[in-house]
Amino acid sequence: MTSCLWCEESLNILRLCENQDHNICSICYEEYLKNFPKRLKGCPYCNGIEETSVVTEPLISNTVDVTVSQSAANRENTNECCEVCCKCCCYCSCATFFCLIIKGTMASIFLLS
Repeated sequence: MTSCLWCEESLNILRLCENQDHNICSICYEEYLKNFPKRLKGCPYCNGIEETSVVTEPLISNTVDVTVSQSAANRENTNECCEVCCKCCCYCSCATFFCLIIKGTMASIFLLS
């Protein structure tokens, strides 16, 4: 007589797979499904701890609704701001290179004298 491997009862034994040693009663199997609702249905021994994944909403939306409001006083992220920043960077870079050239020239004058 076969009995449930979990509760050792002999009533309502389910045949969830072809293996003769995987005997589970309906009460234990219902409790198992209640405790582990994401587990694959079928024999717990054959399926192991595999779980199902349910995606209820898409991970990436195809439509993007973005509204950007920009006040007149806020000039950030505009072409004018970018032009000003680029000009400032160019001027600062030129001034830095000029200072380095002067410094090198002055250092070489002091080394030669």
